[in-house]
Amino acid sequence: MADRKRSKVWLHFNKCSDNGDYARCNLCGMKYKATGGNTSNLRKHLVKHKIFLKAEECTIFARPTRTDVTSAPSPASDTGETGSAAGGDNSDNDSSEASSSSSAAGPAECCLLQLWTRPGLGLDEHSLILDVRTRWNSLFLMVERFIEQYPAIQAASRDPRIKKAMDRDRLLRVSDDDMSKCEDFVDTMRVLYTSTLAVSADRSATAGQILPILDKLRAKFEVKDEDSAFKKAIKEKVWADLSHRYTEETNKELRLFLEEATALDPRFKGKIQDEAVWTRLENEAVVLFTGDKIGEVTQQEGEEVAEGEEMPEAPEKRKKKLSALGELFQDEDQEVLFQREIDTQAPSLAEKAKNELLIYQRFPAVLSSVHPLLWWWQKRDQMPMLASLAKKYLCVQASSTPSERVFSTAGDTVSVERARVLPKKVDMLKCK
Repeated sequence: MADRKRSKVWLHFNKCSDNGDYARCNLCGMKYKATGGNTSNLRKHLVKHKIFLKAEECTIFARPTRTDVTSAPSPASDTGETGSAAGGDNSDNDSSEASSSSSAAGPAECCLLQLWTRPGLGLDEHSLILDVRTRWNSLFLMVERFIEQYPAIQAASRDPRIKKAMDRDRLLRVSDDDMSKCEDFVDTMRVLYTSTLAVSADRSATAGQILPILDKLRAKFEVKDEDSAFKKAIKEKVWADLSHRYTEETNKELRLFLEEATALDPRFKGKIQDEAVWTRLENEAVVLFTGDKIGEVTQQEGEEVAEGEEMPEAPEKRKKKLSALGELFQDEDQEVLFQREIDTQAPSLAEKAKNELLIYQRFPAVLSSVHPLLWWWQKRDQMPMLASLAKKYLCVQASSTPSERVFSTAGDTVSVERARVLPKKVDMLKCK
C-alpha cells in the first residue's frame, strides 16, 4: 500500500479511521464516500473550494499508511510551527530562511501552496504574480503579492511531501535582509503605483491633476535621515528621473498650460499661488469670449443679409430743436448724458473675467472625487466665461492610456494571432 501511487485528490483528503470507505476533507472536515479508491465524489467536492483537478491527472505521491495519516501535521495544527519558523527557529529542519519554491514549482507544489493559503494561516486565496516587462507596475505587484503570501510559500516549501521530491539545496532561500528590502520597495513605490492608476483612469483623469500628483511624488521621494540605504537609493533613482519632467527648462509652453489647467480644476485650485497664472487666465477668457462674440455677430449678419443684396440705409433722425436755455447749456448736458451712459453700460469683458475669477477663488474646496467638468457644467450660468475656458483646458486627458484602450485589440474575440472561440461560433458572430 505504501508503494501505491495516489491521486492529487488525496492531497486534500484523508481516509477515515473508523470506516475505510469514507474520506474526510482536510479543508472543511466533510466526509464523502470513496469506495475502492474512487475519487469522483472527492473531486466534485473540491470544486466548492475552487480546486479544479482533471480526471486524467497522474498520481504523484505514495499513499501513506494509516499511521502516517494520523501522525502527519495538518495545516491548522502546523500554524504555530510556521510562525516560529518565521520568527527565527535555529533548529536544523526549521531554519529562519524561507524557501520560495513557487517560481519553479510544479503542480504538486502549487496544490500544496493553495492548501496552505487557507484560513489556518489567515491569508487570502491569491495566486502569485510574475513580472512582465511590457506591463506597468508588474514588478511592484509581484513583490507585494510575494510578501502577502510569504508565510504560505514558506510553509509549503517546508512540507515533507515536497522535500521528498525536491532537494533542500535547490530551494531558493530568502533571507531577512531580502524581506526587509522587499518591504522597503513596496512601501516606497506604492505611491507611484497609485499615481499611475489615477493618471490612467477612465474618468476625470484631466490635465489639471498632473502637477499636484508631481508635487505629491516630490514630497514622498524626499530622502529622510531614518531611511535605509536601499530606500534612499530607490528614492534618489526615481526622483532623478521625475525631476526634469514638466519643467520650464524642458518645455515652457507645456508647463504654462499645466499650471493654467491646475488653476481651473476646482479640486486643486488652491495649489496655485502665483498671480501670473490667474492673470493669464483672465486674458485667455477675454480672448476666448471675444472670439465667440465676433463669430456670433458675423453669423447673424450673414443670415440677415442675403448674398448680393445691399444694406438698406437707416433713415436720418430729425434733430430736436433746442430751447434757448438748452442751447446755452448744451455742453453741460452732453457731459451728463455721457456719464449716464457709462453708469448704465454693462461692464467690459475684462471686468467680467476678473469678477468671475474672484467668485471662483471664493468657492470652497471640493473633494478629489468630484468630476471637474461636471462641476463647471453646474456653474456655467454663474461663471459663463470661465466655464467655457475650463472646458478648453480640462478636456485634455492626463494620459493617453484611456484612448489607447479604445483602439487596443487585446480584448478582441477573434484575432489573427490566436482564436479564442470555435470556428462555428465565429461564423455565428459574423454579419451575413
